[in-house]
Amino acid sequence: MKNGHRAKRRIPAARRPRRLPCLALLVALPTTCLAVDLEYEFGVSAVHSDNIDLGEYGGLSDTVLAPHLRFALERRGSAVKLEARGEIEHRNYLENTYSNEWRGEIAAQLDWSIVPQHVDLVLEDYLSHQPVDLGVGLSPGNVQRVNVFIGGPSFHARFNDATRFQLDLRAANSHAEVSRDFNGDRYSAAARLQRELGPTHQASLNVVATRADFDEAGGMSDFSREDAYVGYRREYARGLMEFELGRSRLRPEAGSGTESAGLARASVTWTPTARSRLHADARYQLADSTQDLIVRQADLNDFAMYDMSASGLQVNADVYRQKRFALDYRYRGERLEVRLRPRYRSQRYLEDTGNDHEDYSGQVEIGYRVRPRLTLSLQALALRREFPASGRKDRDRTYGIEAEYRWTRQLSLLGGVYRNTRDSNNADFEYSENVASIAMLWRR
Repeated sequence: MKNGHRAKRRIPAARRPRRLPCLALLVALPTTCLAVDLEYEFGVSAVHSDNIDLGEYGGLSDTVLAPHLRFALERRGSAVKLEARGEIEHRNYLENTYSNEWRGEIAAQLDWSIVPQHVDLVLEDYLSHQPVDLGVGLSPGNVQRVNVFIGGPSFHARFNDATRFQLDLRAANSHAEVSRDFNGDRYSAAARLQRELGPTHQASLNVVATRADFDEAGGMSDFSREDAYVGYRREYARGLMEFELGRSRLRPEAGSGTESAGLARASVTWTPTARSRLHADARYQLADSTQDLIVRQADLNDFAMYDMSASGLQVNADVYRQKRFALDYRYRGERLEVRLRPRYRSQRYLEDTGNDHEDYSGQVEIGYRVRPRLTLSLQALALRREFPASGRKDRDRTYGIEAEYRWTRQLSLLGGVYRNTRDSNNADFEYSENVASIAMLWRR
């Protein structure tokens, strides 16, 4: 096997995340004295893969037994707003192709009003698993735990009925198990002047200053960054529209000169009927892995854990020029559910241009309740990624068929079969995988 290093790449125990107590504090703090709306799911699954290491010559097969917990909680009150969702599982590799491991995907946001209408404390934590090497398939040996913790106060002042001022002070810590150049701290101050233009729309003037310091000596440059932009937000009876337009300036500590770029962000949500929703998001900006991780997990209504679909994020400290456009359409009827997600992304790095890449992808999920207790679903993902520096082009395809039978309101049996392939103009990175799974689930 030419790229057999993928099969046995293991994450040393000494590199396991040291920031998890922050996450536990964030979720547990309000629940000690406040009631919360909680939904959760317990389950245990057995998954068999005929090529679990995604080797190009057949690879290794294994069966994974994984108990898991999925949860979503919310608390909205006069002083505390808490939202969190996550999934945690313990994977047991029965054929010992990999060491048994914990996997997790958690996003939590807490807004605590210390002095009502004047001072808030904001805490956020984003835990996920991301690839170590973006160019290699997403096998168990090519994932690492990544955590971003953010905290700080927000100060509010009201000049009159229509004009408000907000000052956000934040400190953030980023930590990855393997990609150590990602690890570091950053500090930011954001001043926002907001003006109500009417009952449903407002404009804002925003200035943000950020300082990033990385732990790894000799890695990517520490930097200072300034963003200035105007924002506009308007609510409609069936939707929401937000725009931001401005400019960013980046000053690396090493080297000379500065990098500047335009900043343009747009987000539109439209709910044409009570059963359907369309969301569009477009971005052109300077970005980095820490910022991207927060944006990807900020939708607390969407579980982000994946197994077979490829990630588009290279975890490192380098800043890149980002172009991104995504659509998300959801329909939920009495028997039929549909979700469509086309997306385009382009990242051009400022320092290591060898990591430059762009991809086009489309994802379809269709579920149909054929009987009162039986639901069939189809999932499909197609992704095309290009690496300009090497000329490499990959085509990923993932297909799956699932059936869920609900014995009772809480207890379900879920089974599925899947196929995962990659075609590439570099044969060393091609693979194919067939997967079968069965799970017992209990939902509250």
